[in-house]
Amino acid sequence: MENILTSKQSENLAKVGKHYPNRLIDVLNCFNTNQYKSKMWLVDMLNQYPYDFKNKSKEYVDICILGGWYGLLGHLLLENYNKEFDIRKITSIDVDPLAKNVGKCFTDLI
Repeated sequence: MENILTSKQSENLAKVGKHYPNRLIDVLNCFNTNQYKSKMWLVDMLNQYPYDFKNKSKEYVDICILGGWYGLLGHLLLENYNKEFDIRKITSIDVDPLAKNVGKCFTDLI
């Protein structure tokens, strides 16, 4: 398996291990190669999407992710979204109430 984690993400995984040891395996699954590639595919598709709003009055976008798990997709969007609009806010919703707290080990922006 290729290494897709940055050193910062590795540090954040250590935080998860310290504060949420029972979630560490699940979080590692969030970063497996297939999960990562599928989320990067979505980011790439969004970057290719031709946004053409008739009444465009905003210079930013708000994004809502349903089934956000630990926030990896939101994090990848913040790092790789290259449209003319800035991302103002990402809301990540998951049925697991603890997922939000675990995800905050990676970023407070989502």
